[in-house]
Amino acid sequence: MELKWEREWPARESTALAVRHYTPQQRDFAVDRSMRGGLVLLMLQVRREWLLFDGLTACEVVGIETRAGLRQAALRLWDNGLEKEDLLKWLTSYQTQKPYASGGKERALASLKRQRGLR
Repeated sequence: MELKWEREWPARESTALAVRHYTPQQRDFAVDRSMRGGLVLLMLQVRREWLLFDGLTACEVVGIETRAGLRQAALRLWDNGLEKEDLLKWLTSYQTQKPYASGGKERALASLKRQRGLR
């Protein structure tokens, strides 16, 4: 699980949240591990909000989407501080998809290419 933190949401609702220190290498790792069926999660904290993403979704939206887009894409959202017991319960019940299930391979490759600026 990767943890990212930003102090504030952008002032304008139409502005994407820039997430510093989410490197291309971290995105590559998330795609590669997801393609092999591994569990990859990213937790993002902004103010008192906590958003949890699977690795592929994180590659597609973190640092790219607005607050509304991030909230919509999150697997789980805590609006007013992280509820640790709820997180533990969620993590122990979470089931990963099989490698390449539901177009996972194509999605992972497309995500990786977007991150590298390829078409």
